[in-house]
Amino acid sequence: MIYSLTGSSVEIVVTGNYTLGLGDLLYTRLGDRYILFLVTDFRGEIPIATKSIIPATMGDVPAAYKAEKIQVAIAEPIFEIRRENGGTVVVKPTQPPPLESRVYKLDPSSSESENIMSMLSEGIMPSAREAPDPVPVAWLRSGVAQSSGERALKYFTKATLKLDLSRTVPKHILVAGQTGAGKTSGVMGIIVYWAMNAGEKMGWLIIDRHGEYGRQEPGGRGFIDIVKNALKLNEKLRGRTKIYVYTASLREAREHGEGELLTRMENPINITSIRISDISNALELSDERVSELEEALGIVSTTILGSNIDDSWKNIFIDRETREPTGQLIALLTLLVDNLFNYEGVGEQEKKGLYRVILSAGVDIRKLRTFRRLILNLLGLRIKKEMVPVNGVLKPIAVLDDTGSTFKISPLLKNPLSLSIILDEIVKSTYNIYRTARSTRYPWRDIARKAREEGAAPPGLETGYDLGNLEKLVEDGNILVVDVSQIPINQGDVVVMSIIRRVFENRFGRGVGELASLPSIAIVSEEAPLYLSRERVRSPYNIFARIAKEGRKFKLGLIAITQLATLIENQILANFNTIIALRTKYSTDINYYKTIGIPGETLTSLGDREGYLYTPDLRVKEPIPVYIPGYFEFHNTIEERLRKERETSFAGEEEAAGYLLGEDE
Repeated sequence: MIYSLTGSSVEIVVTGNYTLGLGDLLYTRLGDRYILFLVTDFRGEIPIATKSIIPATMGDVPAAYKAEKIQVAIAEPIFEIRRENGGTVVVKPTQPPPLESRVYKLDPSSSESENIMSMLSEGIMPSAREAPDPVPVAWLRSGVAQSSGERALKYFTKATLKLDLSRTVPKHILVAGQTGAGKTSGVMGIIVYWAMNAGEKMGWLIIDRHGEYGRQEPGGRGFIDIVKNALKLNEKLRGRTKIYVYTASLREAREHGEGELLTRMENPINITSIRISDISNALELSDERVSELEEALGIVSTTILGSNIDDSWKNIFIDRETREPTGQLIALLTLLVDNLFNYEGVGEQEKKGLYRVILSAGVDIRKLRTFRRLILNLLGLRIKKEMVPVNGVLKPIAVLDDTGSTFKISPLLKNPLSLSIILDEIVKSTYNIYRTARSTRYPWRDIARKAREEGAAPPGLETGYDLGNLEKLVEDGNILVVDVSQIPINQGDVVVMSIIRRVFENRFGRGVGELASLPSIAIVSEEAPLYLSRERVRSPYNIFARIAKEGRKFKLGLIAITQLATLIENQILANFNTIIALRTKYSTDINYYKTIGIPGETLTSLGDREGYLYTPDLRVKEPIPVYIPGYFEFHNTIEERLRKERETSFAGEEEAAGYLLGEDE
């Protein structure tokens, strides 16, 4: 019963056989209403003099064996539930309950408790107009389950919390908790729930840094297999949504399907897909350095466009539609340092050729060499010297080697003959456009002459996967897992930035009417502070930060997973409308959660995937105690439902066959 009131808290005397724990939910009946309480602390005492206890402990008689013990639970009123106009209303209590009110523990084995939690589930749901396609994302819980055996005593599996993810995701979801709290498996569980229940198509772009999402496990227990089977059960999405697992690798391209719903691809990447903004963000370049890189590449672009290089070759370096330098031109810039700039008056009073033009724009050889080193390291490329025999004399030329990189460059930059022709045409074009003095010191000049005399056929064009194809898969409302676990972290960053940039730019150029007809897209990313920390968001090229600020307008949303929420820059953090707070002991996060009403006292003792879900998309704008099922918990249920569907289908086929046989007879 309620013993006393202190501010917004109540003190509840615990009697009988009740045992309570932090985070337990209690309730009291007030006529036709219920008030729910959350246990946040305890107080207790043995009300006798301490001197009478100490002597008793010296002998064989138990201390204070006849003493009356008092135990008080300190709880916060969190919800008031009542029936109104044929529906359920849930509000934050504004009046304290009367003293001496009887208080009970919410227990899934109690029919009254089940009814209360069902009312809560119904009452916090947004209206059909606000959420036309709600899907379950979690179960309501009444406490902390310290072991799997306690789950039946804490979780209300029939009382689910539902969200319309197509509307909630564009306002961004933050999932935070310490290592082992169940962040990843919980997000996977939400995706499985969506795949089973959604009626609306939605694109999922899942950045898989650790190879967890696309991994196969024995017996079809891997996440991707469970999602695939979940889609089989969804009549509204069946045949409309497919799953693609793309693995960026160094190996030759491989593609194979696993049934109609799942396709796996393992490919290196065509570096043409990369742009300056991807490089700039991955390198965390300042605005000044980005401008210098753009200036240098712009000048090289101009010389190439004004040259006599074959148009099919020009299109490799410069995008035909946007006229923007491609990743091939970025790679070419590193070769210009070794093959051109070093011979165009570096260290001399008179500068010549293309270097003179770039120097006049404020980019000197030190900056160009720095860009060369940064780009090569970031993309995993290597410059190697080739010696080409010309009239019995070996002539050197620097070419690129991409064997250690997932980014595959055009053979034009790896073949000494084709590269020498490109370099020679750039030199001629520079003279024609800028009228600079010509250098005669290029050691590859004779190689270019030989290539033309012998009529050396240019090698085949570039290889590797076009990242634009991946963007189209997501735009069509499919599930795409991008596995970057097999390549170095820095190369993975470039892959991720490039795909997300394409998705954003595709949406950015569309009108409001067209956007309304497109599916929402969820971008799922682990280790959110890698992109959203205070240092990283300063870059104007940070596509994650831009989506966090503007994505809602374009139906793009982040599901950001992190150990520490407060490592994310404050303004970006404020853009996450939905927060799922799991177990944590970090005081900075706990203090932040308290500001939005999450009871910090219980966060340290939560079990795996237990937490609080806060979102303005519910009718009640308060944190809800939830448990998010892990993806693996759906396996048996899905398999059983598929088995029943197969049996029903088989029985129907037998009946139809029997009918046809009867007609024949």
